[in-house]
Order: sequence, then C-alpha cells, then structure tokens
Amino acid sequence: MRVAVIGAGVVGSLITRALSRYNIKVALLERCNDCAMGATKANSAIVHAGFDAVPGTLKAKLNVRGVELMKKVCKELNVPLKNNEALVVAFSEEEIPHLEMLKDRGEQNGVPGLRIVRREELVELEPNIGDTAVGALVAPTSSIVCPYELTIAVLPFILFIIANWCFTTLFDGEGSLKDIFIACCYALLPIVLIFIPTTIASNFVLLEELDLVNVLNSFAFIWAGLLIFSGMMITHDYTVSKNFVTVLGTLIAMVFVMFVAILFTTLVAKIVSFIANIVTEIGYRL
Repeated sequence: MRVAVIGAGVVGSLITRALSRYNIKVALLERCNDCAMGATKANSAIVHAGFDAVPGTLKAKLNVRGVELMKKVCKELNVPLKNNEALVVAFSEEEIPHLEMLKDRGEQNGVPGLRIVRREELVELEPNIGDTAVGALVAPTSSIVCPYELTIAVLPFILFIIANWCFTTLFDGEGSLKDIFIACCYALLPIVLIFIPTTIASNFVLLEELDLVNVLNSFAFIWAGLLIFSGMMITHDYTVSKNFVTVLGTLIAMVFVMFVAILFTTLVAKIVSFIANIVTEIGYRL
C-alpha cells in the first residue's frame, strides 16, 4: 500500500508518524520550502479542553481524546507541554448562564474538572484579571504547546525510520518498518526519564548548577543513541561493523532526502513564481 500525506504541518506530520509504524510506503508532501509553514505557524498553540464543541459531534469526541493523546505524544517526542488551565471569563452577571451552558456541554463531552468560580477565587487564579470580571469557567485540562516545535520534533524521527528501512533493505536487513518504529520508540525512553526531572529541576537550580542539568540531558541523548544503535543491530540481525555502516548510511540518506526535498520544493516554487509573473505580465499587456 502507498499513502501520500499532503501538508507537512502539525497534523500531516503526526499522521505520517502514526502511519510509519505499519509496513506501508508513506510520502509526506509539502509545497513550501520548510515544514509548519501553513496554518501550523499561525496556530494559537492552545490544546483545547473540549467544552465548546457540540455534544455528540465528532469534533467533541476527538477534542477530548486529543487532549489525552497530546500528553503521550509530547512525552514521547520530548516537546514541552504546559498545563496552564483555561479561563472563560464573564464580565457581567448576564454572561454567567453562558458559562453554565459551556460547563454542561463540556461535562456531556467528558471533559474532567470543569468548574465555575466567582470573582474572589478568579482573582486568586489570575491576579491581573480586569476589574469588571465577575466569574469564569475553569478548564484544568487545557494546555499550550508550540506547534512548530511539535512538528520539528516528529519529522527527524519519521525520516530516520524511513531512511533506515530503505537503506537496510539493500543490506539484507530483517526488520520491517514496524520493527524499526518500535525499536526507535523504546530507544527514546532515556530522554523521557531524564528530561522530566531535569526540566523540573531547572526551575529551582542556580545558574552555576545548570551545567549539571546540561550534562544529564547530554547523557540522555548519548544513552538514546546507543539504544538506537543496538536496537537496529538486533532488529536487522547485523554484526557491529555492518550495523555501524548501515546507521552511518541512514544518516547520510537522511541528509540526502532533506537536500532533495528542499531542492524540489525550491524548484517548484520558482516555477510557480515564473508562471505567475508571466500571467501577470500578460494581464498588464491585455
């Protein structure tokens, strides 16, 4: 089976990542000369809790499910996800019923922890709130995540898996695309285990102590790299020397693929620009 995913934004990239675990051929197409150049770069970065979607709709179902999956995806890709809650503020007593409607709608959708607070508690939650605010709906599961960073994090992971699979087929590799995907996912575990405590610690340590945090983070990457190396060796049943050659070849293939992709998108952009200029010039002459 062959699948083409159009658009290398946050949605297209994550779809491609999900498809990469299956033994199929996947191509990610992007018209711009970089990823996340469309709607993704103008994204508000909010991971919506799901209280606003109409109950019973597909949007409501996927919204709530997406909040759960986003935590798992960001953890696997080591992308910061800040759970800072969300406040839907009422600036008059007439707007309170609307908050109650949103709360009821969210509860029907399965959004946990929704509650309505009055001004006293609202000021405690947000001291800089305006003087006219009378209450708010609190959605504790709302978060923010950088959509550009999320896209960038997933693409090298996908590129390595596909490049390794393509390259090892030339060297009698026994691992399928799914096997490579699983091995790489397990290899990223040290990054998750170390980055979470070091990220928490970075909020408390002194500036002079940040070197220790950086050393631990570097150790996590080295550990993950060794696990990827050994994982590929076991997956493809290679010797150490043959595995070294194929991993090195995979990295070169990744660079080559990126070069060809950038060259192709630049060429297409030039052609489109040339045609557009010709059409514009003909329009002026007519």
